Amino acid sequence: MIARKHRLRLLPERWLRPWREAGRFARTVVWVGAGITAIFVFIAIFAPFIWHYSGTAYQGIPKLAPPSGKHPFGTTSINFDVLARVLYGARLALEVVGLSVTFSVAIGLPLGLYAGYRGGWQDRTLVMVMDSLYAFPGLLLAIVVAAFLGRGVVNASVAIAVVYIPQYFRVIRNHVISVREEVFVDAARALGAKRRTIVWRYIFFNVVQSIPVIFSLNAADAIITLAALGFLGYGVNPPTPEWGQDLSRAIHDLASGVWWTALFPGLAIVILTTGMTLLGEGLNDIVNPLLRRVGIGTQTPAIGTVAQGGAAAGETQVLEQ
Repeated sequence: MIARKHRLRLLPERWLRPWREAGRFARTVVWVGAGITAIFVFIAIFAPFIWHYSGTAYQGIPKLAPPSGKHPFGTTSINFDVLARVLYGARLALEVVGLSVTFSVAIGLPLGLYAGYRGGWQDRTLVMVMDSLYAFPGLLLAIVVAAFLGRGVVNASVAIAVVYIPQYFRVIRNHVISVREEVFVDAARALGAKRRTIVWRYIFFNVVQSIPVIFSLNAADAIITLAALGFLGYGVNPPTPEWGQDLSRAIHDLASGVWWTALFPGLAIVILTTGMTLLGEGLNDIVNPLLRRVGIGTQTPAIGTVAQGGAAAGETQVLEQ
């Protein structure tokens, strides 16, 4: 019991408070979404040990065989095992999603911090650029970038990342604008702290709480965007296992009554997207104090936003110095 309490103290109290104040429904949604996502992560990591066929193996595999004991998901018109394509497609999907969202955070977060704290013409210029990108439909923008860069895992990741950079920029910038006027930031300036220290030590940790929520929601959307790029021929190079690309090939099979080549990749997209969406929505319900206040949580949280709650901790940290 003592060891458990000691482990819990390793996390800041302000990070644990939203979880404790959230209702059972929000926490259940998070656990369900995290469980579904964890299953696909497990599949992606251990795909070679789960099934003996690889995603590109075709020798010795019959053409358009229906689901059976030897091929539980059937086979395709080019002698691929559908189960193997689904398993290895999960690996590719999570790889592209991880790269694309990481690129988005790595670019959008520092730009949001800089623009929100600096202000002036730099802020107006960055806002204009991001608003211009945000005005484009996400899928159309990803198609344009992918058509320019060409096929490939990294190119597809960059094409998807461009869609989400404005979202991180806007959220972080708006939080920074509110947090930079807090008392603890003024105290840091009065003590002679450098601008870089103020931004990364006192402001950053008070605006970063919303990143996991946006991360999980963007990951769910990135799965669909990647599938759309693959379906239209702008994804990865064949014969790399990719769900959208497999769905594109399966259209011709449906006319012949072959349903299994489209069903299982489509189900994989739906299930993984649902899991990541549930995870993101559940985190949003927990992190957002306004949602907890209107009835999702079982307890009434302290008045103020997440950023303001973090600001209070930051203020205490500065005053103690």
